[in-house]
Amino acid sequence: MKITVVAPKSISRHDQIGTSFRYDFSFWNFYLPLISLRHNVNFFDTSYYGNDDLKKHIETKKPDLLFCMMTGDSTVCPDEPWETIHNETQKGRLITFNWFCDDVWRFEDFSSEVCNKFHTCSTPEKRYIEKYKEIGYNNILYANWHCNEDLYSGIVANKVIPFSFVGHQGGDRAFFINKMHDAGLGVHGTPGGPRQASFEDMFAVYSVSFVGLNFTKCSRIPERQMKARIFEIPACKTALLTEHVEGIEELFIPDKEIVVFDTWEDMIAKARYLQKNPNVTMKIAENGHKRFLKEHTSKKRLRKLLKEIKSI
Repeated sequence: MKITVVAPKSISRHDQIGTSFRYDFSFWNFYLPLISLRHNVNFFDTSYYGNDDLKKHIETKKPDLLFCMMTGDSTVCPDEPWETIHNETQKGRLITFNWFCDDVWRFEDFSSEVCNKFHTCSTPEKRYIEKYKEIGYNNILYANWHCNEDLYSGIVANKVIPFSFVGHQGGDRAFFINKMHDAGLGVHGTPGGPRQASFEDMFAVYSVSFVGLNFTKCSRIPERQMKARIFEIPACKTALLTEHVEGIEELFIPDKEIVVFDTWEDMIAKARYLQKNPNVTMKIAENGHKRFLKEHTSKKRLRKLLKEIKSI
């Protein structure tokens, strides 16, 4: 299949002056795995190119599918090619698809407003399938997060960090992390702060951690959402200690493949248990890694998704 990934190759190009170029999630976990699946894949970088460039790209490369991850954010993508994508959807000479990332806080003012510009879209939140259908958009697919096993998995590293978290400390994340420090548990981050962390930094930290933390509440609203970190940490053969989110039990078995908490007190209690029982922690990490390889790798997820896109 001839596929063009339409997404920002980097989210640091315009809004982080003075930082080095860093490949974004779409490059590592969509573009590279699609190539590994032996598709003919091109990357159209929406952080740099715009509508006219995409028109020329389509005429030259003649893709069968535009696999989009649109941001709606002009600070990241100043000339995001909405007009060209919508025109191609209307022409029907190729398939247009969009992977929505943050429906929990962006459905009302973004996803619901732009989904009709694509032949089909996906959401990582299973409960949002009905929300799309309620507004009359029926070509919605459920596709949860994943990560590239060729990058994250199989890293041989000694576990030297008890607890780690790589990511923004918005919302109440700083509160939870401070509670870990107050309890004498500590949480390792990345040098220079989370906005300077590359994907290489992230899985380097997680691969040498006994336990990786994940928080699921949005930074904008207190509602919980699916996070890629739920898959990235087990991919590194590291035990995942995560805040609960609806549907997580369908992905991993709590207390066997991952550890789930609801409150900061619950988090502290379970973190202490993991620290005092390293054999249990390592077994959870091993079980979580096996489940990841069985069901949640990028290649497995994308192979299934492409079949569903073509069947719409």
